[in-house]
Amino acid sequence: MKKILSFACAVFFLFPLATAPVIAFNMTIAPAKEIFEMNRSESKSYQITFRNDSDSGRYQARVVDFVYNESGVRNFIEKKDLADPGQSLTSWVHLGNDQFQAVKGVDNKISVLITIPKNGAFGDHFGVILVEKISDETTQDAGPVTVGGSIASVLAVKVLGGKSIKSGGLVDYQISTQEKARNTVNFEVKFNNTGNEFYGVLAEIGVYDKTDDQKPIKVLSRDFTVFPNVVRELKIPLGDLGDDYGEKDYSSKLSVYEFYKGSKVSLMASSEKAFHYYVPISTDAEIQYVAKDVTTPSAIVQVLQQFGWYIAGFILLLVVLIRVLFFRGSPSATPSSKRGRNKNS
Repeated sequence: MKKILSFACAVFFLFPLATAPVIAFNMTIAPAKEIFEMNRSESKSYQITFRNDSDSGRYQARVVDFVYNESGVRNFIEKKDLADPGQSLTSWVHLGNDQFQAVKGVDNKISVLITIPKNGAFGDHFGVILVEKISDETTQDAGPVTVGGSIASVLAVKVLGGKSIKSGGLVDYQISTQEKARNTVNFEVKFNNTGNEFYGVLAEIGVYDKTDDQKPIKVLSRDFTVFPNVVRELKIPLGDLGDDYGEKDYSSKLSVYEFYKGSKVSLMASSEKAFHYYVPISTDAEIQYVAKDVTTPSAIVQVLQQFGWYIAGFILLLVVLIRVLFFRGSPSATPSSKRGRNKNS
């Protein structure tokens, strides 16, 4: 746990500088991070100082949950994706100022109160207190609209007690079908991590020609990571079953395993469902070939068509050369006649 919290501190030490645009906004926030170890039913409070040295305006503060995956990458979680909002920092953290007017260069104090409920999940909980600039024009339907520029302070809370729990359950398993498509069947799986730490999961779907068959005609699998209190949804396309299987009803069996380093650890959920299969449209069917009768001229005609101007030029040059070589030195008739008249006289 200490290594994870230390990693969080190192990763987020420059987080405020990275989230604030350099040109349009010049924001500062302190502290950049806070780490708490708390028991159930315990409360703690502190203050955040926010200042914008760029321009005055309206701002809002809100809490956003996030988790780390096995590679240390930060994944933010929207509130709609939480399986139980009562087990997240969005419910545990209360801000004194959710919207306020900030004057350029003046410090703004934001009070933060953390209260762990009696049934708070043991383990690590991560989030950020995000401060965003919002538009001066409010909309009735959408509420305040952010206009860019944000900065955040990291909050890490460890709920003491309990033990590491890897548990989860299948929320929903559906199959959607359609005709005249490249992929006519999609398997939709929703899985909820009900434990207090993340882990790998493998969803494996076997497709059977008949319900009582033991050997599947096709097996689809997809591995992914599930985070505590988060419902993970994924779609797995069936593709083409091949020429041996036509359009009719088939059965499917879903098995969800805990997955670690390429191996199945334990079965966590299973379900069965029937579906109707339509043969997908091949990409070749979209290509239309148009037949046209083409007459091919003889070889001599093709040569004349391609080299006609060259041949005509050659013949013209040859005629000129013949006239120059054979007709330039012949005597004219007029001088000969003149010499004959002079002799007779």
